[in-house]
Amino acid sequence: MGLEENRYLRLIGEVTAAGGGRPRHRAWPALEATADGHLVLAYRESVDHHVTPQGVVCTTRSTDGGRSWSPPEPVAAAPGLISFTNHGMTRLRDASLLLPVIAGRRSMDGFHARGRYTRSRDGGRTWERFGPVIEFDFIHPQERGFPYGRIQEMPDGRLMAPFYGVPREASGVDRRMVAMIFSTDNGDSWTASSIVYRADSGRICPSETDVIGLSDGRYLAIMRENARNLLFRSYSEDQGHSWSPLEPTEMPGNCPALLRLRSGALLCAYRDRRDGHAGM
Repeated sequence: MGLEENRYLRLIGEVTAAGGGRPRHRAWPALEATADGHLVLAYRESVDHHVTPQGVVCTTRSTDGGRSWSPPEPVAAAPGLISFTNHGMTRLRDASLLLPVIAGRRSMDGFHARGRYTRSRDGGRTWERFGPVIEFDFIHPQERGFPYGRIQEMPDGRLMAPFYGVPREASGVDRRMVAMIFSTDNGDSWTASSIVYRADSGRICPSETDVIGLSDGRYLAIMRENARNLLFRSYSEDQGHSWSPLEPTEMPGNCPALLRLRSGALLCAYRDRRDGHAGM
């Protein structure tokens, strides 16, 4: 598995940021630049993919533009629970970092998982106590529901983050929903939401979502769709209060990550799982 080059991307080198030692499952990385120019990488380390009730969220740091990385340091773990993160770590305008940490447990009733945020005010060297568990009444009480994707700072001062899960009324885990959640206290709590898509069938089964602001004032959400293994998109023209109907893109994959380059162009990185194309 690796990077597939095309007319937009050229691979110029590879560095292992976290590896070695006994075989481990290292996944769901998030990379952010700090105010002092360092890079902070957060990821989840465990023995398998969401099976064994364990997992540690770790961070590592690079002071030379990603050429070398410090030994990993644990940030969060919950004994007896499946602990993980995703690429949603975000540096805010005040230079603090917000990192989502999710903890869950599998049972005969499903996969109950909820998220919280922890904050660093010193560029990822230390992390504060977790904020409150993020809970909304539209999520199934026995199933998953947590933030996934980078935070957007809105013109009115709110924060907006993507969120996905299984809706309360769902009859199966193929019924998924995507929402945006909002904070009015710089990420200390998340109490408001808007629905992007709520599944009434398994025809579209969305999950992992990222969002980014566009130059014309709209917001673009790109999300994983499990039924057909395509990425879908939706737009908001009213600061995230409402969203356009989902429409498919031509990108075959999941785990989308949206980035704006210095040129102003948008880059969407995603995991391609087609036969013969496994990689990014």
